[in-house]
Amino acid sequence: MIISKKQLIGVVAIGILLAGVVFFIWWVSKGRFIQTTDDAYIGGNITTVASKVSGYISAIEVRDNQSVKKGDIILRLDDRDYRANVARLEAKIKSSKANLESIQATIAMQQSIIQSASETWQAVKHEEQKRLRDTERYEKLAQSAAISQQIIDNARFDYQQVAAKERKAANDFLVEKQRLAVLSAQEENVRASIEEVQAALTQALLDLEYTLVRAPIDGIVANRSGPYRQLGGRRHIVSFTSTSQ
Repeated sequence: MIISKKQLIGVVAIGILLAGVVFFIWWVSKGRFIQTTDDAYIGGNITTVASKVSGYISAIEVRDNQSVKKGDIILRLDDRDYRANVARLEAKIKSSKANLESIQATIAMQQSIIQSASETWQAVKHEEQKRLRDTERYEKLAQSAAISQQIIDNARFDYQQVAAKERKAANDFLVEKQRLAVLSAQEENVRASIEEVQAALTQALLDLEYTLVRAPIDGIVANRSGPYRQLGGRRHIVSFTSTSQ
């Protein structure tokens, strides 16, 4: 059977078309997962890397088809804002700790003041009780005219004076106790603030570390999602083909 030139061309065209379809199916299913290098083709799992923080790229440390080790720096984001945030939080913690130390010193002094006020109050209270007993004793003696009215009047006056001092001493003691309560509340607030800022600092330091985007595996750089001037959180940057066995 003789095949004409037109039939031959048709067969060749159909063959080319079928080859193209087969190649497309192969590429979709397998070929796109094979990373080319200068001297070989390496098939493997594709791993993508994304930035965890946003920022402008300051340096790209890898090229397409470059071999990298796990932990190698892929790119650097501009970290000036992140460093400034860390410095701000560190300064705030330092200031808060200084304030806490000042409050604690004041509390220690206030406790001494309270102790002194308590001792004064107890002494005056003891004196008041003595003056009261003296006055009651003189009033009983006055019933038998054993002492003069002047002595009784003086005793009553002395008692009233000491009673007034006792009331003042008791009030002073309560006032100092209230001041201590205020200082203690301030101390708790500052401690809570330090803990809050410390937590923020921990996150800020982590964010600063995230400005260095690192390779998650040993592999070969596949496709870079660039060139990007600014990156948002968890944006695809680079794909890797794993070389781990």
